[in-house]
Amino acid sequence: MSDEIEQRQAILSDIQEQLLAGSLSIGNAAKRLRRDVTGLRQEQFARM
Repeated sequence: MSDEIEQRQAILSDIQEQLLAGSLSIGNAAKRLRRDVTGLRQEQFARM
């Protein structure tokens, strides 16, 4: 598996864990998904 895919999976796991623990809001989770997983700007992400 490529390093990029492994990094994205690690980020997704981290986001899930933080959401379950209550230490990350849904809004901040969406921001991290947009920024860290997709690499899209907010405007581009909103169009999806």
